Amino acid sequence: MNGVLAAALLLVASAAHAQQQPAAPPPKQAPAGPPIVVEGQRDKKICHSETSTGSIIPRRVCRTEAEASEQQAAAQHVMETIQHQIDSQRHVDRFREATGK
Repeated sequence: MNGVLAAALLLVASAAHAQQQPAAPPPKQAPAGPPIVVEGQRDKKICHSETSTGSIIPRRVCRTEAEASEQQAAAQHVMETIQHQIDSQRHVDRFREATGK
């Protein structure tokens, strides 16, 4: 079960940040201001600064509303899949305890 949980956490982390640095305590940073919305294009883009773990240099990320929505839906699906796997493993563990197998 620990292996499944570790793999799930790794999957979530890689989905959230494609270019993740080695784990390090996050640097303290000033709260980011409101997202900047760029209009006048085919689709509105929402831009904000992200600071990767292990880095002190923020990077500007811009996504259309549709891209941000798709990414959020994909992350939600990953989390639901992980939760389902964890729940399934708990049921297997309880069955094994109850039957002694």
